[in-house]
Amino acid sequence: MRSFGTELMGYRKRQVDRYIKELKAEYEKELGLKRDRIVELNDTYRETRRQIEELRLTLDEYRKKEDCITQTIMMAEEKGRLIIQRSTQRAEEAGKRIKHQQEIWARREESIRTKMIELEKLLYDMIEKFQSDITMLQTEHGEYYYANLDAAAGRDPGFPTLQS
Repeated sequence: MRSFGTELMGYRKRQVDRYIKELKAEYEKELGLKRDRIVELNDTYRETRRQIEELRLTLDEYRKKEDCITQTIMMAEEKGRLIIQRSTQRAEEAGKRIKHQQEIWARREESIRTKMIELEKLLYDMIEKFQSDITMLQTEHGEYYYANLDAAAGRDPGFPTLQS
C-alpha cells in the first residue's frame, strides 16, 4: 500500500492524482490484457465450436454409414441363409429324384434279369426238344442217313449236347 504526504486540507493532491493516474494506467493495461485474453478465448471458443460441429457432422455421417453397413451385413446374412436353404432343398430334391431313378432302373434290371432267365430256360427247353427230336429221327431213320446228309452238306455230323 502506498502512503501520501499530508497538507493543510488532507493529502497532497498531486501525489493522489499521480497515484490515481498510475492505478488507472495499470488498470487499463490489465483491462487491455484481459480484453485481449477474452478475444483470444472467444476465438478459441468459436474455433472449438466449429470443430465440434464438424466432428458432430462427421460422426453423423459415420453413424449413417454404420447403419447402412449393418443393414447390408444383415441382408447379406439373410440372403446367405436363403441360398443355403434353397441349395439344401434342391440337393434333397435331386437326391430324391436320383433315388427314384435308381429304384426304376433296379426294377428294370430285375425285370430284364427275369426275362433273360425265362429266355434262357426257353432256349434250353427248345434245344432239349430239338435234340430229342433229332435223336428220335435218328432212331427212326437210322444214323447212317443223317450222317450222310451232314457230310454232303459239309457240316459237322456231331451236334453238341447240353452236357458238353
